[in-house]
Amino acid sequence: MTEFSRFRIGKLDHVHIRVPDQSEAAAWYSKHLGFEPVAPSQADASVERLRGEQDSRRVPVALFGGGHVGRAIVQALTPLPVRVHWIDSRDEIFPDKLAPQVRTEHSAPVEAAVRDLDAGTRVLIMSFSHAEDLEIVAACLLRQRARDDLPFVGLIGSKSKWAAFTHRLEARGFAAAEIARITCPIGVAGVVGKEPEVIAAAVAAQLMQRALTPNPRGAPEPIVLRPHQVGDVGWIAHRQGLLYAQEYGYDQSFEALVAEIAAKFVRGFDAKHERCWVAEQGGRIVGAVFVVRKSARVAQLRLLYVEPSARGQGLGARLVDECICFAREKGYRTLMLWTQSHLDAACHIYESRGFELRKRERHRSFGKALVGQYWMLAL
Repeated sequence: MTEFSRFRIGKLDHVHIRVPDQSEAAAWYSKHLGFEPVAPSQADASVERLRGEQDSRRVPVALFGGGHVGRAIVQALTPLPVRVHWIDSRDEIFPDKLAPQVRTEHSAPVEAAVRDLDAGTRVLIMSFSHAEDLEIVAACLLRQRARDDLPFVGLIGSKSKWAAFTHRLEARGFAAAEIARITCPIGVAGVVGKEPEVIAAAVAAQLMQRALTPNPRGAPEPIVLRPHQVGDVGWIAHRQGLLYAQEYGYDQSFEALVAEIAAKFVRGFDAKHERCWVAEQGGRIVGAVFVVRKSARVAQLRLLYVEPSARGQGLGARLVDECICFAREKGYRTLMLWTQSHLDAACHIYESRGFELRKRERHRSFGKALVGQYWMLAL
């Protein structure tokens, strides 16, 4: 027994269990444990299939940087339910032996790899230079603009490094709301130590907390409504132009209209009689709506939108309710809006809140044949 205790089991290839009735045992394992019987000739193919299914359930993580900290992080992530896409601009930087769930890529320039990351990838950035880090961050922000499908982007570095990066990103035209989606520094707070293994443990823990662990009982994070801030209105115009192009085939004339409405709101904003609500979920903008003054008695609801990731949570109705309450509080007698007939979800909300459809008109706008609708609510 003493000699046997020295052995450590690295992995199990197979287990042999003697049973009195093979058919009965096979039925029990299938029913209660989800096992499936496989003929010896099919064993290799079944193993590969199961490995593929297991890999597809792993959370994708992209790690930019093959240095000492990067290596330590790969080791820390290997036992976790993730698949790592490890990227560096330097050739022959990666170790020869890696776990099957770790894939390496030599990319020059390194930021070019951002374009082809899987949707839902969690990104960690720690390349060998600040210049490369900045280009990778900028590439991630551009991808977020276009596709909004990277749930977590983290950058290694100090607060002073991030302050310098923030100024450079602003100079490139990124809005404050976009830049705020980058996490820097990375790693759970309170972990002291500069050793690669210590940093790796803190980063892996943060991924488990913020990017890998689902919310309790699968509940979505709460949505918070707040007033608009610098950078929000430009971001909202950008997202609406992009979403309406992707979902409904609208051309750039719609983006131009939204930009004009947004610019007019910012230039002439009347805080006593107008309002913009921005919806945030997990630090991300997921919706917005505006109330603007048409006259002393009439207000207009404008630019209601909800990100696809936040739909089905009642956010659209909540934003409309805020508009109605605000308009009543400010003494308006009528709240009006203009929309399109094919926006069924929005039209359902308006009707459920007591708006009346007053007018329909066919028109050709935004590269499409549309039916405009004018709705009004007596307050």
